[in-house]
Amino acid sequence: MAGMDDLRFSLAMRDIVNSLIQEALDQQRPKPRMATVKAIDRANGKCTITYNGETSQIIVNMGTPSPSAIGQWVRVAGIGTDKYIDGVVGQSWEQMQDVFSLMKVI
Repeated sequence: MAGMDDLRFSLAMRDIVNSLIQEALDQQRPKPRMATVKAIDRANGKCTITYNGETSQIIVNMGTPSPSAIGQWVRVAGIGTDKYIDGVVGQSWEQMQDVFSLMKVI
């Protein structure tokens, strides 16, 4: 039987432990969900959303990317009260600002 002093055995054991830890973390981390933007508060970096298929509204944090319009779909990630916008379907606010700044140059 191989021991920890055997390099191949040690590497295989490390890979197994890493795999087990990753699986446990993935089970505890909630999957991102899609939602519809109901209100945008850029001054405070907050956005009110409704998860698809639900009626209750939730306030989440905005960073980059942030939605450009009400009614836009976003991907929301995070745990508990630390939910945030992780992705935007369509053009984000930042992309719209880039387009407007290019139009000023032309």
